[in-house]
Amino acid sequence: METVDVDAYLSKRNIKTMASKNPVLVNSFGQDGVPFLWKFFDRYDMEKTLRLIKKPYPIEALGYVDKEGNNLILHLILHMRATGPAGQIFVLCSTLDSLLPYLPAGFANKKGYTLLHLLCRFSNQAAQFKVEKTILQILDREDANVRQLDSDKKNSALLTFCRNWKKASPAKSQIIKKFLSHRDCPTNIPNKQMDVPLNWLLTNGDEENALCLLKAGACPAYINTNQTTPLILACAYKLPAAACLILDLGGIPQQRDLNKKTALDYAKGNKMEAVLEKLGEPQAI
Repeated sequence: METVDVDAYLSKRNIKTMASKNPVLVNSFGQDGVPFLWKFFDRYDMEKTLRLIKKPYPIEALGYVDKEGNNLILHLILHMRATGPAGQIFVLCSTLDSLLPYLPAGFANKKGYTLLHLLCRFSNQAAQFKVEKTILQILDREDANVRQLDSDKKNSALLTFCRNWKKASPAKSQIIKKFLSHRDCPTNIPNKQMDVPLNWLLTNGDEENALCLLKAGACPAYINTNQTTPLILACAYKLPAAACLILDLGGIPQQRDLNKKTALDYAKGNKMEAVLEKLGEPQAI
């Protein structure tokens, strides 16, 4: 481990040029044990820092963990807004694509956040296809750690993804199938609000992926803190195929939500003939 006077280097006017031409400096540590890259990021920005990370990769510096349990990549992503800028997200994902073979994909900080958790937060439509590619790369790894829950709201990465990726797309379906291919996929692990990934797919109107999750063993009978069930959501958001499958799998038709409405009430309002027939009230159409 190379030790240098990092603060003295950072005070130099041409430090960005110097660092880009000096891989030894990029992989060095200050006398306080903090990597040059971390201090460079604190002084400049994420994009400039990421552009310094190139072969030969500064593996020692990337492996450094701060008091909150973050390695450099988690530290950088935590400082990014989930919505923004597409250019930063592109540079981040391009760097991650190169680094993943050298990093533990499922590394979690003290709050339980992994790379998957943080990437699944991003909702910038312009950069989403790039994030999807990186998520798939992580999910291809056995050490993706898909079962990890964050300590704040007890969300899994799958739940975070189903909540934030609102529109159905081939890439979204591929990612959900990749999650499901892991034996420890948290399909039925609820968060603090007792929501499960299925609830968010239904809320976002994504019937195709909701059916996929149900066929893979998603529980049809969870009741969240709003007293809402998957069946109520399927009927409220007019998803008849999902509602019928939920009923076939043991959904709870008699449950009332906080508005005192049952699935039948929503099915009547949305004129869902097939659902009403299954509920034994075809005359209500």
